[in-house]
Amino acid sequence: MDRFDMLFNDSGVKKDFLARNSNLTTEQIDLLYSTEGVDKDNLAHYPKLTDEQFTRFFNDEGVGKNYLAQNPNLTTEQIDLLYSTK
Repeated sequence: MDRFDMLFNDSGVKKDFLARNSNLTTEQIDLLYSTEGVDKDNLAHYPKLTDEQFTRFFNDEGVGKNYLAQNPNLTTEQIDLLYSTK
């Protein structure tokens, strides 16, 4: 069991703190995204997102686009998509 799994399965650890980690793997991002109570704005703001994950966050009405726009790990294509919207 890796450290993330230990923290994720610890009921005393707030999942929102895990969502702020910029080094999350694709699988960890997906797990947190589907976890009830996780602030998706934090999850959109920090980690490197695949195109599929970016699109999911981009189309999720519950995610503030400002948080997504502040993510320092976006690709050129992801940034262009943000610019193309109002």
